[in-house]
Amino acid sequence: HCEWAFHNYIYYFGILHSLPEIRKVKNIMQGTGAVNSVGLDVPLNQSEMFNAGTQIVYNRPMGMGLQPSWAVHQYDRDQELNQTITKLKKRLVETLDYDEPAI
Repeated sequence: HCEWAFHNYIYYFGILHSLPEIRKVKNIMQGTGAVNSVGLDVPLNQSEMFNAGTQIVYNRPMGMGLQPSWAVHQYDRDQELNQTITKLKKRLVETLDYDEPAI
């Protein structure tokens, strides 16, 4: 939470406004950008942002309905999603052939 609070502080209090590149920073509502930070706010199984049947995390509905998140940050904060992703990671690692050269 500290990094998030720090970024908000330097952005909203204009600490970096003298830098020309800061004007290109876009403020995007949580759950609508390319990276969806799920954190601890609401358990995903109590939210429309997670479909337990498909195991997909969705962005907030913004005009075009629910869209799957491209990347989910802090998924480990949600117990059910963390367990699901841990199982998927284990299955993926089990399929790797470490004797086969990388492409």
